Amino acid sequence: MRSPAARPAAELRRRPAGRAMIAAAPPARREPRTRLSLINCARPFCPYGYYFRLMPEHILLVEDRPLDAELTVHALRRCGIHHPVVHVHDGDEALMLLRDAETAGTAGEIGLILLDVQLPKVDGFGVLKHIRSSPCLQAIPAVVVTSLPVESDRVRASLLGASNYLAKAMDLDEFAILLKISLRPFI
Repeated sequence: MRSPAARPAAELRRRPAGRAMIAAAPPARREPRTRLSLINCARPFCPYGYYFRLMPEHILLVEDRPLDAELTVHALRRCGIHHPVVHVHDGDEALMLLRDAETAGTAGEIGLILLDVQLPKVDGFGVLKHIRSSPCLQAIPAVVVTSLPVESDRVRASLLGASNYLAKAMDLDEFAILLKISLRPFI
């Protein structure tokens, strides 16, 4: 006669309850994931027929270069910031998203805006001006992140109400440290 350990699992399962125990490790608990949900929208001014329902503590990244956006997300993760990131590619898209969030009443769910200065269509200063002129968006910290730090841009960003001004570093570790230091008051 075979030992219970040597018997096939199907044979053990066929036995009446209480006669055989099947030991299985409990399934690993997974952290609940916060997701960005797209909600169908009938409003004609919504991009792509949808508007973003932003879950709490989302970071809005406005960056036109995919490589810089990827670098920024990796640097955020490396310095321990694991908030979901919503990436838009130009200033016009950012303005549409922000206006939709204002209209839907979800502007308070954006925790931080990382904004590039040099963007197609509407530049970062135009987006920053809209953010600071809107009563719903004024409280959201907006950090200007640029690859070409110019003193006049830093002064202009400060006058428009930027929370911080940060130059992108080419080294991922250095950029992660800069992000962690500059975002500490906001995250």
